[in-house]
Amino acid sequence: MLRKLHGWPGLVAALLLLVLATTGVVLSVVPAIKRAGATIPPTGEISVADLSERVVAHYPGTEQIQRSLSGEVVVYYSRDGQPGADLVHPLTGESIAPYQPSAFLRWVKNLHRSFLLDDAGRMVAGGLALIMLLLCLSGMFLLARRTGGWKAILKPIAGSGSPRIHAELARFAVIGLLLSALTGSYMSAIRFGLLPEAAAAEPSFPAEVSGGTPAPVNSLIALKNVDANELRELVFPYPNDPSDVYSLSTVQGSGFVDQATGELLQYQPRSAGNQFQHWMIRLHTGEGLWWLGLILGMAALTVPN
Repeated sequence: MLRKLHGWPGLVAALLLLVLATTGVVLSVVPAIKRAGATIPPTGEISVADLSERVVAHYPGTEQIQRSLSGEVVVYYSRDGQPGADLVHPLTGESIAPYQPSAFLRWVKNLHRSFLLDDAGRMVAGGLALIMLLLCLSGMFLLARRTGGWKAILKPIAGSGSPRIHAELARFAVIGLLLSALTGSYMSAIRFGLLPEAAAAEPSFPAEVSGGTPAPVNSLIALKNVDANELRELVFPYPNDPSDVYSLSTVQGSGFVDQATGELLQYQPRSAGNQFQHWMIRLHTGEGLWWLGLILGMAALTVPN
């Protein structure tokens, strides 16, 4: 019975699982590629205020600065009435290259998430994640039975040919596949309301600001107190509007910064639920965890076996 439970779902979903695995392998190397091309300043070397000052020196029309978990820094700006986006060096603020997300990777990501079929495809992908979870768990029990118990599961496997190769690969890959399946199932359950979604840390816009003359961005104390490596997004105030504020989002939470006094306003830390959900996504995608992405990719390579 256990062998049938392990085999039949795999036969039914083999083709779709192969698509998920192949696209997963492609996406798994992206965090490592991004990390290899990014400059990560030592913690404490530069603050968000320092980073902003250097970026603004090269991009006077800066509207927004974003930092990915892989370390890439992107500035969105306006120049001569035209919007633009560049990858910039965090230590100098100088342009590295125009920022243009890959259309191919966007297509691969959509294929992986939904088979290019929107919500219907996402439901199928979520179901396949559950099947993969079932395959991993049943496979672990079959492997334990074959090796003579859980204590012997890491010992050499007897036999030869494809059954032994399958067992050896499964022993290597099961943890990575189990993690991908578990986090994928969780994300799908959140998507379709089967599990409650954690509330986002979105503070309300401040009712009052100083309205004074805007100070240089490198002098704002709230931005000086945040390490550049903690930054997720900094949205600049609308030009010539003293009632507007900086919108700051970090790994720890979100808030607003008075552009005249530098005071941090309406700060809201991320909830435990939001942090958990954030980490589940990172554990699935490898974003900011390039080494884990490569491990998950190598595990996905064993799926065709």
